[in-house]
Amino acid sequence: MTERPPKLGILTTHAIQYNVPVYREITNQQLIELDVFFMTDAGLNPTYDPGFRQVIKFDVDLISGYSSRILKNRSPFSRGSGPFRILNTELLSPRFYREVDALLINGWGNASLIVAILGCQLTRTPYFVLGDSILQTKCSRKVHRFKLLIKRAVVGTIVRRASMCLAIGTENNEFYVAYGAKESQICFVPLAIDNEAFRRAGEAARSQRAEYLQSLQLNPALPTVLFTGKLQTWKRPQDVIEAAKLMKVEANIVLIGDGPMMTELQRLSETM
Repeated sequence: MTERPPKLGILTTHAIQYNVPVYREITNQQLIELDVFFMTDAGLNPTYDPGFRQVIKFDVDLISGYSSRILKNRSPFSRGSGPFRILNTELLSPRFYREVDALLINGWGNASLIVAILGCQLTRTPYFVLGDSILQTKCSRKVHRFKLLIKRAVVGTIVRRASMCLAIGTENNEFYVAYGAKESQICFVPLAIDNEAFRRAGEAARSQRAEYLQSLQLNPALPTVLFTGKLQTWKRPQDVIEAAKLMKVEANIVLIGDGPMMTELQRLSETM
């Protein structure tokens, strides 16, 4: 009788375009059985995004090539951005944890993620934590001391009891250590992209570069600096404009995205 491969579950808030190729590659390797559990249908169906402040839907295939399931979000605050915007009642059942041999949990920033971590502990299901937290940010320095003490108690317990903490970089590694993880408990898992997809897209777009820049009334002969992402304060898109003002050579500056900083960035660009 052939022994079945171990089954890994991945619990994440929604389908993220740069994670999907990783899920497909894990599935193609056939070393483990993979099930991805999405806590919301954001990106798969038209969904209100608090960051963009509008309804969005990705225009690429995000669910083929691997096994996945969308959990039902029962939260009455689903259009908000707080910790209670996601509440998946399936995570309250021990049956959910018996479906997998281990669960990879992406973060601890909402109620459902905390429920999943407690569910793993109660059912003795091994869990891995994956996050991008670092020790010092401008936001963390403004947090009240009492809140920091609560965070240290909660996150410290999550980290210490995890079977493995997945670090995406040096500062993330330091965060886990500071919150009680042992070095042997931390595994380096850098973020990855589908290089082949970007290579193909780059080759296809390169022949249209001049035409596209001209359509934006930009000079194709100049180097181009590109920012792409949500136009939010913590992503600091304004730094690209401020840096451009200090440059000693001419260049095209292109920002692609949407978000609450759109009006401010338009104002800043007019002063260049």
